[in-house]
Amino acid sequence: MWDNDGNSSYSSPLKKQLLPDSATEQALLRSGVPKRYLKARFSKIPETVRYGDSVKSYIKSLPGHLSSGLGLILTGPYGTGKTAASVLVLRELVRRI
Repeated sequence: MWDNDGNSSYSSPLKKQLLPDSATEQALLRSGVPKRYLKARFSKIPETVRYGDSVKSYIKSLPGHLSSGLGLILTGPYGTGKTAASVLVLRELVRRI
């Protein structure tokens, strides 16, 4: 269901046409994502970052979460991966619209 880069293979109502990575990255830049986060992937997040499983689970159920208005809150001190995890969710959302 998930590849090493955190991409899912399930179908959903939001899945219209997946954008190629370059188009996704351009959309992320236009959204204000700093360049250093453009290459954020699950495979690049260290095992010590505690957000990986929560973010994967949230993305897996993204269509349902969006329709119900359920968000994801990430907390923790500086350097724990909150921004990178948020970019992974945003990347998946951008790829689907």
